[in-house]
Amino acid sequence: MSPRAVRSVLPILMLAASAMAVPAAIAAEPAEHVRRGGVDWVTNAWIAGEGGYVVEGRLAGPPRKVVLQLRAGRGWRTLDRATTARRRYAFEGTYDVYGRTAVRVRALAGSGRPAQVLGEGAFEVSTGFAPRGLAGEWAPTTTEGRVQRFDPCRPVRWRFNSGGGAGDQFQPQVQQALTEVARGSGLRFRYVGTSATVPANARSLEDDTDLVVAFAHDSEIPVLGGAAAHGAPLRTVEGRAGKRDVERITQAGVTVSIEQLTSGAWSTDEVSMQPTTVLLLMHELGHAFGLADVTTPGSEAQVMYAGGTTPWNDGQNWPRWGAGDLEGLSAVGLRAGCVR
Repeated sequence: MSPRAVRSVLPILMLAASAMAVPAAIAAEPAEHVRRGGVDWVTNAWIAGEGGYVVEGRLAGPPRKVVLQLRAGRGWRTLDRATTARRRYAFEGTYDVYGRTAVRVRALAGSGRPAQVLGEGAFEVSTGFAPRGLAGEWAPTTTEGRVQRFDPCRPVRWRFNSGGGAGDQFQPQVQQALTEVARGSGLRFRYVGTSATVPANARSLEDDTDLVVAFAHDSEIPVLGGAAAHGAPLRTVEGRAGKRDVERITQAGVTVSIEQLTSGAWSTDEVSMQPTTVLLLMHELGHAFGLADVTTPGSEAQVMYAGGTTPWNDGQNWPRWGAGDLEGLSAVGLRAGCVR
C-alpha cells in the first residue's frame, strides 16, 4: 500500500494562567521480594528514572537461553535476555514506562527441551507525581474512523533541524519532551542525525526518518500564522493492530517558531511562572503521535487541552502529563500492541 500525505491543522498550545489544586506526589510502593512460579521478582516497582528491575531464578539442566518479556497488546515483546549459568539466571535493567505492565520469564527451546514459561508478574512504574484530571480526558486523531498511531514495536528514527543553529539551545527541552512521550507510551526513539526539512512545509521526510523536530524562522513558515508551533502526522498507511484496523503513522513532524520561543514569552526552565518550551513540545509531539486536542470543558488540566493547559496552583507550569494524556499515550503506544 502506498503512503498518503496527511495534513493536519491542529490548534497550537497556548498556556493559560489559571489556578489548580496541587496534587500530592505519588511514589512507587516499596518493592517486596516476591517469588512466583520459580521466579524471584526482586525489584518490580520504582519511580520512572529512579530505579529498575531485578529478576532472578533457577532452571535445572544444561545452559539455556532465557528471556524477560512484557505484554504488548495480545502478544509479548522481549525486553531482556540471559543464559543460565550454574542453573541460575538474572536480569537487571531499566524500564521506565508509566503504569502497570504484565511481564513474564520464558525459557527458550534448547538442549532437547521445549520452550516454557517459568513465571509471570508485573512491573509497577510510578510517575512520581499525581496526574491531574480524569483518564477519559483525551481524544485520538483518526482517519475515516481508524486511529492514527506509530508501530510501537519499531524504534522511531528522529532527526533535529536547528534552523541554522538558532534552535540548538532548545535541544535539552526537545530531549526532555521525547523522554516524557516515551515514558507515557512505551515508544522508543533513536536519533539518526540532523535534517534540513521543515515539516510544516513538507509532505514527507527523508526516507530513513520517522520524525523531524525542526526550528524555523517565521518568514520560512507562514503556514503557522504567527503561532508558536505545529505538530502532526505527515504520512500514514493502513495497518492492523491485533484485530483492529488502524492508520499506521510512518512519518510525522513538529515545527517550532524561533521568534516565538526567543520573544521572552516562553521559558526554557523546566518549571516557570511563564509557559515553558517543554510543555509546548510535549503538546505538539502528542499531535505527531496520534493525539488530538481535548476540547471538553473542565479538561484544562491536560497537556493536550485545546487552547492551553493550566499551571498548578503555585502559578508555575510543570511539564507533567495529565491522567487523560497518559491514557491516550497508552492507547496509541506499546500496551495497545504492535501495528503491522
